[in-house]
Amino acid sequence: MDKTVLHRLAVKARHELIAQVTCRVKELEYQDHATIRQLNAWIVSSEQNDSAATVTMSLKERQRLATAIKEKGVATFSEDIACGWFIRLIALRFMEANDYLSSPQLFSAELSPEANHRNCLQYCQQLHQGLPKLFLPTGDFTEWLLPISIFQAGGFVHRLVTDIPETAWQDHIEMISWLYQYYVSERRDEIIHINKGVIKKQDIPAATQVFTPYWVVRYLVDNSLGRYWIERNPASRLVQQLTYYVSSPSAVGEYLQVSSAIKE
Repeated sequence: MDKTVLHRLAVKARHELIAQVTCRVKELEYQDHATIRQLNAWIVSSEQNDSAATVTMSLKERQRLATAIKEKGVATFSEDIACGWFIRLIALRFMEANDYLSSPQLFSAELSPEANHRNCLQYCQQLHQGLPKLFLPTGDFTEWLLPISIFQAGGFVHRLVTDIPETAWQDHIEMISWLYQYYVSERRDEIIHINKGVIKKQDIPAATQVFTPYWVVRYLVDNSLGRYWIERNPASRLVQQLTYYVSSPSAVGEYLQVSSAIKE
């Protein structure tokens, strides 16, 4: 799979999701100095005036939303919500491509954006019990902030389904990790550039979370735990399953010699 396609898709998705979530928040006419009571009134008004809305919020969730926005500020809050939905959507796409989900499809060109939006929320609600940290319960305020526009033709969800071949998702859990790394790449570069080596505590995750490819993990495991077991169980047939296992000191020596030659 061409990683350029993944990078382009993820970076564009980040801008699109943040913009749409921010727009949704601004529909509340929210300002940082607004009171929770004012924000609650704006949410109710927005729900009443939004004919395309597919979900509504309870009073408790409206209060939670108001508190979260006031604590984080509009920009940080919107970015966090956008990232959360990006992760859920790519996880849903992976599960769909590997037949872990029942019909309907995550995105169908035959359905309206509102219908696709409802289907997505239904999946999230159904998966909450099994994956509660990823998929939130029914009625959570994040449902209200999932943009309907990303389900339109040409929107992020449409591109997620059409730009990446079905086969690229099948049995390739790494797809989720690659997409997430590319999603946060701009933020990571921004943090490193601004701080010039001195990273603030709250920015450490974004600055240091780099995806480790599957083959690197296998190499490390095969030559640490795998070697530990084989050295103590010479007759073990486990070695036949360790694809990246370096079996002899001479092989290691040859590798180091090549590395030294390259450096010189």
